[in-house]
Amino acid sequence: MFLEKAEEPDIVPRKGSFPDAKERKEIEQAAISFVTRTLEARGFTVTDRQKDNCGYDVLATSSQSRLLVEVKGTTSLVPRFYVTRNEYQCSVGQQEWRLFVVTSARTAPRLHEYTGPEMRAAFAFDPLVWECTLPHS
Repeated sequence: MFLEKAEEPDIVPRKGSFPDAKERKEIEQAAISFVTRTLEARGFTVTDRQKDNCGYDVLATSSQSRLLVEVKGTTSLVPRFYVTRNEYQCSVGQQEWRLFVVTSARTAPRLHEYTGPEMRAAFAFDPLVWECTLPHS
């Protein structure tokens, strides 16, 4: 039995929870800039790793420590964000991994910091989609 190839479904998050691409980029840039300034003020050298798909956005190094920082930005007053499988796995596998959520990112940025275990304890993880594959024989 063969099924016709169907178009990929559109995934639509809850109404009002996901801005358009241009606004998402502006929020992301505001959050990254704020986190970079904050880390530099703490004595870290910051390297952008966003394009490397490594489970975090910036590498922060100092003479005493190293942090793998995933940055999430929102215009909301409370932390709410999406996390990828890669980011989640990095949060579990790397003790130096940190989540920095910037609320009110474009107007009055406020930083919320979490280790991987703190993130998993603080937030409910609700799947947006499930990927279904055939198991290998």
